[in-house]
Amino acid sequence: MIGNRIGDRRLVAVKAAEVESILETASQAFKDAVVSDRSIDEFDRWMFGYALDLRRQQIVDDANFRRAVGEMYANYFFLRYKLPIVKTRFQNIYGPREILGAGQWRGTIHTVWRNVIPTFIWKALHKEALPLENGGKASRDFVYVEDLVEGLYRAALRGEPGEVYNLASGRQTMIHDLARLINQLSGNDTSVEGKPARSWDRSGLRFGSTEKSKRVLGFEATTSIRDGLAKTIAWTKENRDLIGRCIARHNYFLAHPRTGHPCSLGRESEKPLE
Repeated sequence: MIGNRIGDRRLVAVKAAEVESILETASQAFKDAVVSDRSIDEFDRWMFGYALDLRRQQIVDDANFRRAVGEMYANYFFLRYKLPIVKTRFQNIYGPREILGAGQWRGTIHTVWRNVIPTFIWKALHKEALPLENGGKASRDFVYVEDLVEGLYRAALRGEPGEVYNLASGRQTMIHDLARLINQLSGNDTSVEGKPARSWDRSGLRFGSTEKSKRVLGFEATTSIRDGLAKTIAWTKENRDLIGRCIARHNYFLAHPRTGHPCSLGRESEKPLE
């Protein structure tokens, strides 16, 4: 596994919701397709060429490019030095403790409105219209953080060195269905707000293949999207003041947004609140 074996479930539960998918760079290419468990050599050749091309075009940022290269470094040390690396690839993680606006300003409003579930929940709790790009026709595979933690434990204990395992629910959720469910669970009667499709987002329909993780690790996500959202909404309500303070740190930049591709903008220092 990229990182140490897990020794503290609470620590992983806190951190896991903040971790992005190792495969995020590559999986964008699988429009309307299942992300598969590819072999090391085949995947490395494909991913490095694809990620490098996206980086040159400034379609993917440095962080995601480093993740792609990091996985190839892990493969190299396994193949050359037999380091017992077990890799996991996440789909869209959600759950309590994912805080909007946490961290420094990163050049765009996505510093605050970063992931769809916490964004939708926050706006729904404030009776705002949920923004739907392209009618919410895209889909994602949402995996609850506690299920992810269980998957990491199983990968650490049962995973074969050199192999890779998807940690996902294996189920698609359409974004327009997600918006409808969050509005229902949070009591938001405000209609959704239609937005144009994002020109840089070509991810389309996406979910992870879980066949290998089930067969080898015995892993299966057990939290339904409805139950996971209900728990996340409850946590957000309990921590509304904390989240609000984190968002407020970026009020200046939210009021003066920069233009341009979100991946091409650099990190800026915070402007002190007046």
